[in-house]
Amino acid sequence: MYIVYGPPLSGKSSYVRENMEEGDIAADMDMLYAAVSGLQLYNKPDRLITCVMDLRDKLIEDIRYRRGGWRAAWIVGGYPSRPQREKLAADTGGELIYMETTREECYARLAQCHDYRASHADEWRGYIDDWFGRYSP
Repeated sequence: MYIVYGPPLSGKSSYVRENMEEGDIAADMDMLYAAVSGLQLYNKPDRLITCVMDLRDKLIEDIRYRRGGWRAAWIVGGYPSRPQREKLAADTGGELIYMETTREECYARLAQCHDYRASHADEWRGYIDDWFGRYSP
């Protein structure tokens, strides 16, 4: 059980993809949005947030109670608030994995994107700034 957290563009989803094995389960908001909306990855319309969060919460509940035949579980999110991520870890028995990345590294990665984020760079810089503004180590 793993909780992978950090700022936008810190490599959370990439880390999980590289370490997941067949039969693992992942609760990743980016992937859930794409699955529900049929839109390009990282295009997350606000009007779908309730549905996507409900799905994520259901997956986390299933992970918490070990429902299903998965091998390992991965919960992916920003989780800038220390109390929030520590409660999630305590509730699920998950190991916290911090994707330690500077704000400047996130900006540099954003500049190298060739997906939805590239055409919405100002919005994504705002997400990065917001995460670092709320982060509690």
